[in-house]
Amino acid sequence: MPTTVLLNDDLGRPWRITLSGASVITGEGTSQVVQELANEHLAREHFERVLMRRRRDRYTLVEVKEIEDSDPLLEIDPLGDRARWEPERGCLTITFKDTADRPLCDVIIERVNKLRPRVLHLLCDSASPGDAFPDALLSATLDTIEVLILDTYWQSVARQRRNYFGDLAEIFEAMPRLDRCFISGAIKATPFAHSRLRELYLLGDPLPDVTLIALADSQLPKLEFLGLTLASEDELVDNAAVLEGLGSLDAPKLREVMIEGLADVTGFLGGEKGDGLPAGLLVEGGVLSLGGDIDDEDALLEALERHKGSLAGLSQLALPLADALSIDGDAAARKILSSLVDADEYGRTMQPETYLEW
Repeated sequence: MPTTVLLNDDLGRPWRITLSGASVITGEGTSQVVQELANEHLAREHFERVLMRRRRDRYTLVEVKEIEDSDPLLEIDPLGDRARWEPERGCLTITFKDTADRPLCDVIIERVNKLRPRVLHLLCDSASPGDAFPDALLSATLDTIEVLILDTYWQSVARQRRNYFGDLAEIFEAMPRLDRCFISGAIKATPFAHSRLRELYLLGDPLPDVTLIALADSQLPKLEFLGLTLASEDELVDNAAVLEGLGSLDAPKLREVMIEGLADVTGFLGGEKGDGLPAGLLVEGGVLSLGGDIDDEDALLEALERHKGSLAGLSQLALPLADALSIDGDAAARKILSSLVDADEYGRTMQPETYLEW
């Protein structure tokens, strides 16, 4: 018969190991790890070796008992250690490891419907689900999800450039209560609408033009913050697609935009011949942060002077002044526009710490 052993560590936290035939199961529920050995003899040796190691680590014995083959402890969780549930935070974290196919995505949706998390965090290490994830959402409504994080926090944006979760429009449609969203990878989006989304971070290397242009036909009536990483280690991105997307974005409450990876910061502000920022991009008193290349100090000063009228409505304009301007140029720029600050003085970040407290 299968045997299960329950131990407590020196802080009183329980830890279980179960031997069933040629299988050794550590943990239970969503924390299960199942090891399949070549035969029952090797499984028992491994079982006893692990127990001996735990006892040396000052774990204390709570119980040893034989169980029936039908015992719930032997019901293998199809997600195993891919899933981590934090009930106090209402956060379900799923890691795509060796596979990310449609059957696995279906199991994930079932787990979401069972646990009803507030936060859903999907990581790729190293598989990514592609269109299998939105396909699994076609007949689902995940009406408890307020925070969606598609980001592998220990990897750079460049390392995540091939992580793909399908069309954002299909994902957003299945999450009607979504409030905040942080996404890294190969981001694809057709025009989308969401009635409640307030914060949206999109990080790509690069962020495709088709996704940026899709913003032009998107409707986000509650959006207050938009963060875009256009490129990380890839070539910096031309302004045209960004300006086209932002120029017609329907987001009447947008008060803060952060953009990283611009090939021409001066040109984005209007440059020598440009018209300046898209009219109505931000509410009065809004905040704009731009990161990327500033090739010519004099050209930037001229652009600030030329467009200071349209920029005057900003409460803060953050630019990479320390990286691109001389001390005198920095002082001259701030004299033209009192709301101008260096990027390091701007409070937000596009790093994973952004969502740790969500």
